[in-house]
Amino acid sequence: MDMEQSALREIFGWANSMKLIAHMPIIENTFARQGIAAKRRPSFSHAEYMRLQDYMQRWVDGWGVNDERVNSAHKYNRQLLKFYLTWLAETGMRTGEVLQLKHRDIAVKTSDKGQQYLEIIVPKNTKTGTRIVRSHYFLNVHYQQLCKLTGHTEAGDWVFCDRNGKRNNGFYKTLPKMLEEAGLLYDENGDRRTAYSLRHYYAEERFRDMGYNLATYDMLAENMGTSRKQIDDHYVRKGMLMDVDVLLSTEGRAVQRGAAATGATEADRARRKLDAMQAAAKRRR
Repeated sequence: MDMEQSALREIFGWANSMKLIAHMPIIENTFARQGIAAKRRPSFSHAEYMRLQDYMQRWVDGWGVNDERVNSAHKYNRQLLKFYLTWLAETGMRTGEVLQLKHRDIAVKTSDKGQQYLEIIVPKNTKTGTRIVRSHYFLNVHYQQLCKLTGHTEAGDWVFCDRNGKRNNGFYKTLPKMLEEAGLLYDENGDRRTAYSLRHYYAEERFRDMGYNLATYDMLAENMGTSRKQIDDHYVRKGMLMDVDVLLSTEGRAVQRGAAATGATEADRARRKLDAMQAAAKRRR
């Protein structure tokens, strides 16, 4: 129900922004009031995301599994979809937020380490209103390539647009076909992936990179325009953070940080969990 609720909000939000409806209707998940746990959307593992990127590159080049002849219009739309999915995966933005971006909403910034990244202002007429999103460093490279692809780079131009500059409203037919060709339309539980799955991938990857601690929660909540509780309830797969490799990497990062109190706490917790898992494995032998 949460997926349907979110989709309806995006549709009505778009209609409201286009002044097709006078106001946003109230959309509620009635199951939430009944205490029924929300179902998480399917995500991608890191390996699956790498498979997706690899297949998309071949697909853009006209070497998809079902390709016979790919014309220039098809290739343009495929490139646009590839940039769109990469944008979602590297910012954690909502699908509707990305498609409403104009170039005036984006600025290239330089970090203290001299690395360039994108500072993105989410438009006001989106699900949670305006906020600032900071991208991964290398997304700036993709942004420059996207600008070169579309050719529409004035401040008031849409970032994701067709060759005539008209805003793209989504890839509702193309995306599932491409994911199916790549063997990634469904996850291991049989749940169907959508573009929104990349937002979940973003959150999970940040936990892997930064550790499972309050600082990461706060960073994600601010960047994704949500709350700690929403992240825990909807964006973190239970078990994803219990892998031995993740525990070890979290411990290692915490020791390297040293001064971070939350990191040290997480390191101790990770160490205790790892010891317990190893002891249990010995007993099973």
